[in-house]
Amino acid sequence: MNKCRLVKTLLDEFNYIIVDLKNIDIKIESEDQALIVLCFLPSFYVTFVDTLLYEKGSISLDEVSNALNLKNL
Repeated sequence: MNKCRLVKTLLDEFNYIIVDLKNIDIKIESEDQALIVLCFLPSFYVTFVDTLLYEKGSISLDEVSNALNLKNL
């Protein structure tokens, strides 16, 4: 499986889980969602993860998703 497809699958599955959690009234903040996604990226994304985490004080899931999509173009 190529890197782009792997990341898309990971994000799709993660979003599916988040929707399921919302349906049972469990809310996970966007920053926490972003950190969870970053923790589950494959090891070849370690530099990417470090860059995102140390670039600014807080990060959202949208920022992580957008950055991943740009990286995988």
